[in-house]
Amino acid sequence: MTATDLVRTSRDGDQFHYFWAAQRCLELLRPGTNIVSIAIEGPSSFELEGLEAPTAGAHVVDVAEYLESEDLTAGGRVIYRQLKHSTVQSQEPWTMSGLKKTLKGFAARFKELQKLQPPCHSTARFEFVSNRSVHSRVLQALHDVASRSQTPQNRDEVALLRRYLDLNDSNLEAEFCSAFVVDTDAPSLLPLIAAFEKDVASYLPGSDPEAVLKLKEAITKRATTVDKSTITRADVFVALGTTEDAFLPAPSRLLAPAAIIIRAQYADLARKICDSNQPVIVHASGGVGKSVFAQQLDQHLPAGSIKVTYDCYGLGSYRKPSEIRHEHRQGLVQIANELATIGLC
Repeated sequence: MTATDLVRTSRDGDQFHYFWAAQRCLELLRPGTNIVSIAIEGPSSFELEGLEAPTAGAHVVDVAEYLESEDLTAGGRVIYRQLKHSTVQSQEPWTMSGLKKTLKGFAARFKELQKLQPPCHSTARFEFVSNRSVHSRVLQALHDVASRSQTPQNRDEVALLRRYLDLNDSNLEAEFCSAFVVDTDAPSLLPLIAAFEKDVASYLPGSDPEAVLKLKEAITKRATTVDKSTITRADVFVALGTTEDAFLPAPSRLLAPAAIIIRAQYADLARKICDSNQPVIVHASGGVGKSVFAQQLDQHLPAGSIKVTYDCYGLGSYRKPSEIRHEHRQGLVQIANELATIGLC
């Protein structure tokens, strides 16, 4: 392989990182998502505050995804991911020695989270994402350590794994290996770019090729020192050239009661809706429970069914000129984009 080829394959890896992270950022747009932010090239600056060794293992974190909160001591959770793309060796499985830096880095991060108050190592998941498979011996060793097996299939492989982890505690080793996930279903670079372009187009009316480049550029900038490392839902909207109101102009404001009594009529109504060959209108006077039924309907539908609840009342906000939601301009966009976020439109 020439020096030029080596440079090109290295660039493939960089672009894979950026496009994979950009596609993942689209998850921030899903209604009801619990993802609050995604950090590029290391943990978020908020997470790093107050740690004794804030950079421990940070060098192997390509993407850090925060759920609920970036504050791991206040209910937040995190998924650390390392992304590895291979152009030339895509058919060769990863060996334990090939994962050495990944395992050592993630284990160091795991150990650092153990020092937090309260200990937060159990709030983290560690993922190795690649378009190359991982050797079965490696997967078996991870399983043996996670399950605390006294008779591992390959003792040498397990010993090598434990040496890389350097946790010196069988319980911590088991916890880490249980939290370590291998994802080798990632596509190669060109299919990834094509999928990303398709996903972006599904969120926007019409065709806007610049939106793809702008979102990917937002990720690229966050891999440098000139910008913050995290990207939020608002940042994705800015990159796509739209706003929350334009994207989802009438989100549901239905309030679920503190205690819900499941009525037998719910299942009967759902069955009649499914059996009908025509659209069904369920109507009743105020206070009977139409909204509660609408919120519970999906629990009574066949597997694979999709339910979209459009709330045209909005706790009375539809009366405000600034929050109109009972016209087709708001209703159709809301419904279409809710379907788009689950890949159906």
